[in-house]
Order: sequence, then structure tokens, then C-alpha cells
Amino acid sequence: MTGEELINKILQGEREFSHIQLPASTDISGSENYAEMNKTLKESPDRPVILRYASLEGFRAPGIML
Repeated sequence: MTGEELINKILQGEREFSHIQLPASTDISGSENYAEMNKTLKESPDRPVILRYASLEGFRAPGIML
């Protein structure tokens, strides 16, 4: 899965991402949809993103609300 795919899935309402693998050093903070995704996450704290056993080596997303 790419960082853009992750953002799009979150914007579509998906929250279950157990066992996903993102490419090493993925940085989604520069994506044009990053702010919208983070706003969506902040507005729904009762629906956290689930990342059990996910491979996120070097993942960068400053200020993300998981």
C-alpha cells in the first residue's frame, strides 16, 4: 500500500489497517489530502485507526491524529 492509498482509504471511512506494509520512509505529510485526512481523524476520535502488526518503518506524518 502506498501513502496516498492509505490517505484515500481513511477519507473513505476505512480504519482497519492491520498487517499493512508501507514502503520504508513513507512521508504522507506532503500529500494534497493530508490536511483533510487529519481533520477527518480529529473530528472522529471515537473511530481510531487500527494498525496492529503494521509495517511502518520510517513512516512520517507529523501531527497525525490516530
